Amino acid sequence: METYYGDARNLMDLIKKIKSCSMCQLCRELPAGVEPLPGIGKGDIMVVCDGPNIDNMILEDYDTSLAQKTFLKVLADSGLKEYYITNIIKCYSESNYKKHELNSCYRLFTEEVLEKKPKAIITS
Repeated sequence: METYYGDARNLMDLIKKIKSCSMCQLCRELPAGVEPLPGIGKGDIMVVCDGPNIDNMILEDYDTSLAQKTFLKVLADSGLKEYYITNIIKCYSESNYKKHELNSCYRLFTEEVLEKKPKAIITS
């Protein structure tokens, strides 16, 4: 999937903010060379998942797990070809997310929604 953020300068600034995030322990403990995962894609529809798996983050891609591939296939089969896909949580965790991690990422996610201004939001 091609990375596309539109013409919005503020969205590009937000993507940089997400990729350089260090607001919680998850971001600070990422393996070397792995950054928090911002949204990717194009279109006025925003698809929201809960959080990335480690392969999503390393490959900077959203269709690495069977569940994600299945979900994206359902979207494609429905005729939806262009969409922006993102996670509420921007970093991978092997355990359940803690409240402060959710709060940190939720602020970034809210900014992302406000900047992207989707016509519709679909959750997985």
